[in-house]
This record gives sequence, structure tokens and C-alpha cells, in this order.
Amino acid sequence: MKQRINSLIRISKYDCCLRWRSLTSSFNQVMGALIIGLTMSCLPSIVLSQDQTLLPQKFTSGYFGGPSFSVTNFVDEVGLFVGGKGGWVVNRKIALGGSAALLINDIELRLKVPTDSAGTLADTTLTANLYYGGLEFGYIDSPWKLFHYSVWLQIGIGLVGYRDYECTTCGSRSDLDNDLFFFAEPRIDLNLNVARMVRLSLGIGWRYAYDIELRGISNQDFHGPIGVLAVMVGRY
Repeated sequence: MKQRINSLIRISKYDCCLRWRSLTSSFNQVMGALIIGLTMSCLPSIVLSQDQTLLPQKFTSGYFGGPSFSVTNFVDEVGLFVGGKGGWVVNRKIALGGSAALLINDIELRLKVPTDSAGTLADTTLTANLYYGGLEFGYIDSPWKLFHYSVWLQIGIGLVGYRDYECTTCGSRSDLDNDLFFFAEPRIDLNLNVARMVRLSLGIGWRYAYDIELRGISNQDFHGPIGVLAVMVGRY
């Protein structure tokens, strides 16, 4: 009887051991499959995820430059300006550069100016001179497309005066001497890709002038719409 009981106990222990091993094996298989599944589902996001930053992680640099021609009002006349522009382009979108222009047509003003030390005034016809230039900040949209637009803001200084005229009796604070002024010009351009490194740009904008203190010319005489035609040569 005792031997039979011992035999039953050994059989029970063996059966429990087999069941435990089977249960452990099944548990390990389930956990392994779960871990593999989670790893496979998370792997694409781990590989493809990138930190979000204010500045782009990829950086490209380009340049442009070329002549420009603009038309605007000046002292109730049509002012024609020629000049040039150029700059640096980051990631084919953000542009930082500069431009300058000068008045090329004759705009004459009839003014009363002193003729002697006594302050005698006489009607005189004077021809205006004007130069201006400054920094340009721009955003270029889809420059790889045949037609695309860009938005610009130019700010800078200018010099206005009268050609071949010097008032020897006016003093150092005369309002007939050359005068410095400030200006700002927002503009939008339509661009055409003529060739890989050549673009034709046609823009319209509005110019604001400040601090013009010259006899016969005021800020309002340089305020107004402007049209710009430019050739931009470069790679960006």
C-alpha cells in the first residue's frame, strides 16, 4: 500500500512538472510574439521620426544678382530709375540682399531761390537728382515652377537734391542743399524662369518716404505706386 501511494505521488509530481513546463513555454511564446509585434509596429516611427525645430535641418544656399528698371511718380511726374539688385537665398525661399537705383530722366521744378546775400528771390528752373538704396528681405514661393511669386520689403536711405546748383548765400542749413531721407517699399513680384540661372521679374509695390526736407520736394512727392522690371541671374 505504501509503495502504491509513493508511486502515485511520483506520478503526480511528474505530471505537475510537465504541465508547468508546458505553461511556461506557452507564456514565453506569447510574450515573445507580443514583443516582436510591438517592436515591428514602433520601428517605422523610431526610424523616421525627427525632432521638430524652428530652423530647417537641411540647409541650402544660393545667390542672385542683376539689373533693374523701375517706374514711379516723383513730384507729379513719371520718374524712371535704373539700378541693380543682388543677394543671398537660404533654402530656396528666404532672401536677404540689397538694391540701389538712380533717377535717369530730367524732372524740372520752378522755384524761387536767393540770388544774392540780401535774400533777393528769383524764379529759377532746377533739375532734380535722386539716388536711393538699401536692404531687401524676401520670401520666394516655389522657385522651381515656371511662374512663381515672391514678396519683398526694401528699407533704406536716399539722397535728393538739385543738379548743378549750389546756393552760396543760403547758409549751412539751407533747404536747397542735398537732403538725406528714409524710405520703405513693400512689393510683390511675378517671376518667370527663362533659363536655369536666369529669371525675369515683374513687380508692383508702394513706396513710403520720410524726412524729405528740400525746397520744392516733400515726402508726398515720393510716396506712391512703383513698378519694377528686373533680371535675376543666379542659382537657388
